[in-house]
Amino acid sequence: MTGRAAPAATNPCNYTRLARLDGEEAEEEMVFLEREEYAWIHECMAEDAKDLIETFAETGGR
Repeated sequence: MTGRAAPAATNPCNYTRLARLDGEEAEEEMVFLEREEYAWIHECMAEDAKDLIETFAETGGR
């Protein structure tokens, strides 16, 4: 025994359906922050939240 938990036998998200974008939502243009905009937001964030916003920015998280 390695001390690690065994992998789950089933996927808990098996029967989960993601919401669909219909109508106008599907046609909305994606908007990205410029480097200066990101830097300003990062500067305004509390110190304990900066790691989180860095992770979102570096991984494309939304």
